Formats: sequence, C-alpha cells, structure tokens
Amino acid sequence: MVETKSNGRHPGRTLLILGLLFLAAWLPRALTLDEFVTPDERKWLARSANFYLALSEADFDATYQTEHPGVTVMWLGALGWRSTYPEYVTQTPGQIADVQLEEWLAVNGRFSPLELLVALRRWVVLAIAIAIVAGFFPLRRLFGELAATLAVLYLAWDPFFVALSRQLHLDGLLASLICLALLTFLAWLYGGGQKRYLIASGLATGLALLTKTPAVFVLPTTGLLLLIETSRRRRAGRNDLLALFGSYAIWLAIAGALFFLLWPVMWRNAPDVLRTIVEMMTVHGQGHELPNYFRGEVTYDPGLLFYPVAFFFRTTPMTLFGLLAALVWGWRRRWPLDTADRRFSTFGLALFALIFTLGMALGAKKFDRYLLPAFLVLDVVAALGWLGLASWLGSRLRSERDQQQAQEQNVAPLGSAGVVLLIALFLAHGWLGICHAPYYLTYYNPLAVAVV
Repeated sequence: MVETKSNGRHPGRTLLILGLLFLAAWLPRALTLDEFVTPDERKWLARSANFYLALSEADFDATYQTEHPGVTVMWLGALGWRSTYPEYVTQTPGQIADVQLEEWLAVNGRFSPLELLVALRRWVVLAIAIAIVAGFFPLRRLFGELAATLAVLYLAWDPFFVALSRQLHLDGLLASLICLALLTFLAWLYGGGQKRYLIASGLATGLALLTKTPAVFVLPTTGLLLLIETSRRRRAGRNDLLALFGSYAIWLAIAGALFFLLWPVMWRNAPDVLRTIVEMMTVHGQGHELPNYFRGEVTYDPGLLFYPVAFFFRTTPMTLFGLLAALVWGWRRRWPLDTADRRFSTFGLALFALIFTLGMALGAKKFDRYLLPAFLVLDVVAALGWLGLASWLGSRLRSERDQQQAQEQNVAPLGSAGVVLLIALFLAHGWLGICHAPYYLTYYNPLAVAVV
C-alpha cells in the first residue's frame, strides 16, 4: 500500500521529523569521541592522510591504499585532514605507514594522533547519521510515515551499530549504505517504480562497494528480488517486464559509474585494481593471521555457527521478539504487513540478511562486526513487528467507532496502550547501549549473558 497525499503529508512536519531523527542518530555517535581508540583506526588515519596527499598531488595511483577498498572512509578522512590540518600535505615526508605517522606527528605535528582521529571520526559520524535519516524516505514510501519514523529510530539506536559507527573504520558506514541501498531499491520495486528511488539505490550501492567488498552481496539479493517480481508480474498479466530489466541495468550502471568516478586509481588501471581486490579477498577468506576463540576452542575457522551466535550475543532482546512478531503479522497479513507489497519488501530485507550471513560464513576469517549490515535490515523488520503488536494492542482497547474511523482514514492509530508500549520498548532498546557509553563495544545481549 503506497502512501498518498491524502495521508496528510506536510513539508513542515517532515522537516521536523527529519531533524529529530538526525539528532537521535547523531548525538549518541558524536559525543565523547575522544574517550577510546580501537586497533585498526591508526591504519585508517594514515591511509586517509596518504589519500589526502595523493589527491593534492594528483597522484592517482596512490589513491589505492588497500583492497577493502575503504575509499569512502578515506574521502571522509581526507575532509577531516583538510579541515583540521590543511598544511599537512606541504609538510609530510610522503606516503607513510601508521606507526611512522604517529612518530612524525610527535616531532613535527600541530596535533596529536588522538586529536586528528577525533576530527576524522566526526566526518564519518556525520555521513552515517545522514545515511540513517535518508532511510526515512523509502520507508515512508513503503510503510507510511509512522512506521518509517519508528524504524529509523529503532535501527539508529541499535547498541552494536552505535558502537561501530563511532570509529574511523569501515563497518558502520558500510552497514548504513547497504541498508539505504536496499531500502531505496525496495521502494522502487514495490513502491510505485519511481526513478528517484532507483537512482538513489544505485548511488548508495556504488558508495557501499567503494567502502568494503562485502557490499557485493547486494547484487544477488536485488537480482533474486527482480526475478521474483518478474514472476509475480507475469502471473498478474503485466507487460512491463522489459522496462523492469532495463531499469535494473540502469541501476547497475549507476553503481558501477560511481565506483569508477570516486576512486581515481580506477581512471588509470581499472582491470589490475579489480583483479587485485579479488585476489586479496580470496586470501582474506582463507582465514585469520591469528586464530579465533569460539565455543571453548582456539580455531582458524569458527564455522557456520559463528554468525548466528554473534547475532544473538550482539542484538537486543527487543529485536529478537520484534522479529518473531513480524513473522506473525506477515503470516496473518496484519498491519503494517497487510499488503503484498509490504510483505514482499519485508521479505527482501530478510532475504538479504540470509544471503549476507551465508556469504560471510563461507570465509574462514570471521568477526562479529562483519555481520553489521544484517543487523540493520533486521532492525527494520523487528521495528515493523513491534509496530504491528502495538497496533493490535491498541485495537483491543479501542472503541468500535474509533476502529471504523481508522479504517476510513486508512491508518492504524495505536491508542494510548500502543503508544506506551512503543515508548517503553524504544527507550529500553536504546538504553541497553547508552548505559555502556562511551564504551559501546562492551554491550552484549542480556539474554545471551544469562545463558552463558
């Protein structure tokens, strides 16, 4: 069911919602950024410095710093260097490793490595907050304003997501971009075929691929969804299948073009760069340099159970129950999963989570943070499940007249009981992480802790 102008959409209210959502997403990530450091960030501080230097000297080959490829993080990092320490490019001895950078800053720099790290983190946090809030538009197209607002707020406050999106690192930005790419693709496929969502999805997909190679799992997901939708439309007698595949080709072209345009080394030697990425990802997939500890054993490959266990330990109890509720409302075809398009959209999110988890499980090298993109799309599904439960609770306590009015207005008002339930739920979901601030990475699911 597509939201229309009759739903009472007002620009002023939309701006207010976006502003509040931005604050909710940005504040937990932006505060106390100088209170912690994680191991890999020193590498990205140096890589961003090298990227900034390469851009300033038009040394396009030097914009290749790693096979991840981490280009979006380095662009944001370069903005951090440019806004904080612009003269670095005239003083630096050249392309430099992380330890060397710290030693050079100690002798020659105006800022400490921590001060620069915080400056660069702020740009990453800003980009992630914008990507989170941008998800409001495709979600509103698919599920309406209320569901969009609550879903964005819910995923923004995911404790594990907050922890990983406060760093000069890849995973928080990758998850944000993948989630936005999927939501906008679904809004195009199931929300009326508007080209703006197709273009936005292509751009977000290109940025995600520039961030980290696991973004490639967006491609088989969207391809499968397109085939399913093709079969569905054929059964319905629709004759727009050629246009559907043509639009998908445009989507692929947009993603590929952005990947090429924003990474200068691709202008010089694209085939070799792509070949190197594939070769290095194959090496990474063969295992860790150092072993993992999983289920009481030291191992180089934790196996297929690692990511389900990691999800259980890093998610919240509210998400687990929300996913169960979404399954129930989808099966019963109840609001907000009352229409086929909404159910297919929710299925698309769950399908990506499954494909991504299985794909990441094939490699021997595993970290819980690698699964973050699946967390975000499942957060959206869980939020829809809780919204349906709140609506059901409200309907049980509403008068017959109120229910009739709701049906006429094509909305599902929650009632006071539903509102109370959602407020308590969202505060608890967010508080589980906030109470660990500023060391959000110390959060673990209370249910998992109890089991252990």
